[in-house]
Amino acid sequence: IYGARAALARGWLNGSATEMNAAKTGWEKISRYHGAICGGLTANPMLAGGNPSTGIFNDTLGAWAEAFVCAGMGAHAVWAWDELERLVFNALPACVEETRVQLVQRVNSLAAQETQQGSFALTLGRLARGYALAIQSAVTAWVDGFAVNMLIPGKYAVCDNKMVLTIDAQGERYAIKMHMKNDQKAFFHMRLPAWASSSEILVNGAPTAEYRLVDGCIGIERVWHDGDEIVAVLEQPVMRHSSAYHQATYLTRGPQVLALSADGDWAYALCGNGKVTESGVTAPFAPIAWKKGNNAPVDVPVLPALMGEIRTLPLTPYADTPVRVALFPRGDKA
Repeated sequence: IYGARAALARGWLNGSATEMNAAKTGWEKISRYHGAICGGLTANPMLAGGNPSTGIFNDTLGAWAEAFVCAGMGAHAVWAWDELERLVFNALPACVEETRVQLVQRVNSLAAQETQQGSFALTLGRLARGYALAIQSAVTAWVDGFAVNMLIPGKYAVCDNKMVLTIDAQGERYAIKMHMKNDQKAFFHMRLPAWASSSEILVNGAPTAEYRLVDGCIGIERVWHDGDEIVAVLEQPVMRHSSAYHQATYLTRGPQVLALSADGDWAYALCGNGKVTESGVTAPFAPIAWKKGNNAPVDVPVLPALMGEIRTLPLTPYADTPVRVALFPRGDKA
């Protein structure tokens, strides 16, 4: 983590593309080999083993948030904002319960109370610093304007405090309203999230042809007035990802990883894509043989035999489900 940040700094100074790409290269290897589906990683400091039932040290998540912020400030770094957004909406909020801060979390867990290992002071410090940097970096200043890197609701001062942006989210509709005393010419830059299957951009309620799309980002340059509003309508389908640990699979909707509550039966294989209903998100599952140990499922079975009829079960956001299974065996060949 710290090596990635140091390499980035050296790359900025000497122009080395290898060093500037160190954070991306390192994170891709961790994600591929260690099941980092929620923005977390294995608790083993040597990155040995990627079982999703292995505990994740939450102080590490705060440090990764800092690394992603640093990487996101570079050119062509949309990937860093994608990963940071996944952290902000999944692993970071899962660190905090109503009465305490968790030192360890698991992607797949059958118990809410995890064995607490590590330092509360270190965890609190890194989480607070990493989360604060992540929120501050949601909107950043540019020389000729500002950039909306993540659509996190809140108020943000830009253009040397001459303008305040208010970001509001209602379902798939994200509204960015501008407040200022005097008209302001500025370049508006916004990242289109990787999870959006389609997008529509409205300026003051009307479709606009003013923007240009470059590297997954839109750009609009104009004179802005008090009360101007940009609305991004971003479709959020349920997406299935099948390139995880042990040929496992998981589901997302928008920036959120979805999980099955493991308060009752939990040994299921995912047998298809999820579906959005009036009551939430559901998906097809079939019971399988899946062993558990130390209050967690053991290694994800590879294409296990189905042991019953397929049933439709509800899913909830990862961070809202402390007793959960989020990384599933595949019940088909998809």
